[in-house]
Amino acid sequence: MRSLVLILTALFVLAGCGGPRWQNIQVDEQSAYTVRVQHRVADDKVQTQGYRHPLVLDERILSDMLGQLTYRAKGVLVSSGGPVFHELEVRQLAPALVQALSTADQNQRIFFSSFFREPGSALRERRTDGVLFVDAQAQLNIAFANIRLLPDIDNMNPRSMDGILEPLQVTDSLVTLAMDAEHWHHQLQSNAKPYPLWVKVDASLLYESALGTESSDPSMGTVQQHRERVRTGLEFLQELHESGLISEQEYTERRSRLLDTLQ
Repeated sequence: MRSLVLILTALFVLAGCGGPRWQNIQVDEQSAYTVRVQHRVADDKVQTQGYRHPLVLDERILSDMLGQLTYRAKGVLVSSGGPVFHELEVRQLAPALVQALSTADQNQRIFFSSFFREPGSALRERRTDGVLFVDAQAQLNIAFANIRLLPDIDNMNPRSMDGILEPLQVTDSLVTLAMDAEHWHHQLQSNAKPYPLWVKVDASLLYESALGTESSDPSMGTVQQHRERVRTGLEFLQELHESGLISEQEYTERRSRLLDTLQ
């Protein structure tokens, strides 16, 4: 009987090994964050995702994007909310995400965990987990498993990945992303309801928004840095146009807006 149980257990484990799963292939682990490059594997084969990676994205543009994200949390008596990331978190996390996006290929996404304790706070550090990728339509996606989660006091390893939900499968949550940021919109489920923690934005619009702010505020960078960001944005627009993801009219209009920031 014991042998039968062992055999059945082994078969169950082997069967589970063939199921689709996200596998870490590169990990950048620091005290404030962990960034993982992942690909999805089934039956020992990497599954095609069709992401538009690698993507060279300016660090300041990604920082602006992360800083725009806000959330709302429904409580029994009181609701709360605020920025998803503290300014210090953004400064720590953005460079690592930019680096990961620039090295990931079309089948690889970025999974991140940020660990943060408010300066001067006696509370335990909170964690935010999510994924980042650019889909085939050149939409920059960010989806969260949790936002500012306070780990259970009995958790002996609060930085473990055990129990972390798959961000793209969170269909209902008391915490939702607030769409106060320009150009962002929620990803829709098959029933047309929005995913509470999954939003996306046209990646080319990130350049327009950030460069427009930069051109009106000299403190945002040197003239040479601004020109380099415009050049990167123009190259990205051209790639979208040549791939048929934006029309000739969209390409012309967006290109014109980027060039206007040089004046």
